Amino acid sequence: MEAALADSGWRLRAGFELEWVVVVPGADGTPQAVLPGGPYGADRLIEGLDYASALLKALDEAEVPWLQFHPEYGPSQFELSFAPDRSLTVADHLIRARLVIQRVTRRFGWYSSFSAKPRLDWVGNGGHLHLSVLHDQGPILQGGQGIHGLKPEGEALIAGLLEQLPSLMALASPSPVSYLRLVPSSWSAPFQVWGVENREAALRLVPSAADGCDAHLEIKAVDPTTNPYLLLGALQAQVKAALERPRVLPPAQIGDPAAAPGSSARRLPSSLLEARDALAADHVLEAAMGPLLHGSLLDSLAAEIQRVQQLQVEDQVSGCCWWPLVGGLA
Repeated sequence: MEAALADSGWRLRAGFELEWVVVVPGADGTPQAVLPGGPYGADRLIEGLDYASALLKALDEAEVPWLQFHPEYGPSQFELSFAPDRSLTVADHLIRARLVIQRVTRRFGWYSSFSAKPRLDWVGNGGHLHLSVLHDQGPILQGGQGIHGLKPEGEALIAGLLEQLPSLMALASPSPVSYLRLVPSSWSAPFQVWGVENREAALRLVPSAADGCDAHLEIKAVDPTTNPYLLLGALQAQVKAALERPRVLPPAQIGDPAAAPGSSARRLPSSLLEARDALAADHVLEAAMGPLLHGSLLDSLAAEIQRVQQLQVEDQVSGCCWWPLVGGLA
């Protein structure tokens, strides 16, 4: 997909954010926080200084180019941001980072959970994906005469990705538990809208003035259960389709769609079943993947949906909150 996009004159650069919680099993087997501190608080960094130092040293030794490490909102939760690069490279870095985090955390006698919902009463772990698209004349999300400085190609990109986002959800949030995280008014962005620096928009435009980097998009409905190779392959196919067949860019969403009076914002898939149905109907991804891969993905998603069909929500959450189950929790 990277080569096909390049043949059309485009290049995609992407970077992930990875969230996880540092936990131990409680008496009832549920995850318990081990590093105290308030939401986004420096107190958690102080309490977890030895852990943070060991982790970042190990990431450097593993040649994972991270940009930022900080405490997140939830109990004992952290986030790591990665430098943007070509798609195959950033997928490799994400997998390597998850392995390093898991091993360093175990050295301290703790566990790392990358689940989209480690506990029902906690915020979930996200794995947001940032992306930009360039051609020979430079980036297409800035320096133009369109709204918010977009070039025509930038408007086409946003409109196309927004339209195709429901089918991408099956790869971006591929666990039944993923959809317990995607609820309104929680910065998880479950509505099919775009916005400028709007954290309730599924597709968030970050202008260059916001952080000094090139303008880029953030897809928020991604969590750490994603397979980054499948996700980035599918995304590049959708980028190519968006730029080949421009759509009309709808107005940007201002504020929280759930709180807007009379809002007609459409929800993204609210279950893995709905996301699978969207993937099944997506002719762009079917053509890009080929019938074997596309069909195999649909089969595996159907099997996972059937597996959890009779499980209570609590059992779904507890069944995937530990990663990986190497040697049990002893």
